Amino acid sequence: MTHEELLKVLENHQHFLKADIDGWQNMRACLNNEDLGGLKLSNVNLSYASLRFTNLSSSELTNVDLHHADLTGTNLSNSTIDSCDLRGIKASIAKFRNSKISNTDLFCAFLCGSDFYQAILTNTDMTDIDATNGLFVGVDLSSNVVLTRALFSKADLSYADLSNTILLSTNFTNACLKTTNLQDTKVDNSLFMNTDIRGANISNVDFSTAVTRGIKYNDAMLWQNSTFINN
Repeated sequence: MTHEELLKVLENHQHFLKADIDGWQNMRACLNNEDLGGLKLSNVNLSYASLRFTNLSSSELTNVDLHHADLTGTNLSNSTIDSCDLRGIKASIAKFRNSKISNTDLFCAFLCGSDFYQAILTNTDMTDIDATNGLFVGVDLSSNVVLTRALFSKADLSYADLSNTILLSTNFTNACLKTTNLQDTKVDNSLFMNTDIRGANISNVDFSTAVTRGIKYNDAMLWQNSTFINN
């Protein structure tokens, strides 16, 4: 796709969003399977657009509105995503490997099977996300990331940094948190059923309101100053 063709797609999509001209129904941006790697995009509204299996690796997205867009299988690895609206995106099996995501809203995003390997997230709202079966190995979620009611069932968060994070009613059922840093993390009413936290740092973590049936914790861990109830 040429630069001129992309600009035309973006222009037409604004008519789709505004429904302001004849034929607007057919002007929704469809960038499926396009190779847009290295794209620099800012101050653009692409909400409800379709970018299924689009290559956006090594891109820079700033103040881009993608809420409720279809990002299924989209490759955003090694990208910088700042001040973007990703609420309600469909991003199953999408790739965010080694990406830097900041000041971004991922509220209610569908991230099943997505890949956030060693991504760094700061000042990001991940409330009510569904990250079932997601790969979050080595991800950094320690800098003001909101994970209220986030679903990480069967996800791999080994070697992740969740220190100083507030996990309110977060679901880690059957997830892997081996060698994860949970120091000073609040886990109020969260679910750790059949969760593997062997080798994790849980110093100063209060599990008294969390559900921990079947939790795996047999390796050396930092239990000092923690409250743990296997309920």
